[in-house]
Amino acid sequence: MVARNVRAERSRQRWRQQDLADRLGWSQTTVSAVESGQRQIGVGDLPELCRALEVPLRVLLMGADPEDLAALGL
Repeated sequence: MVARNVRAERSRQRWRQQDLADRLGWSQTTVSAVESGQRQIGVGDLPELCRALEVPLRVLLMGADPEDLAALGL
């Protein structure tokens, strides 16, 4: 779900994967792996992604199970 939301937000901003990679200091290959679900997104990655995409965490968590969000206190 987060991977899908990262991809959607990047596309909404009309950025290439390389554009997001540059903002994150990651490789384009890493961004591609994140968006395709081949690379797990860690808790530590979330603030970086939010800053790079200029979105609040709730945007990246859209579509999450309400019970999971409640368990996280969100």
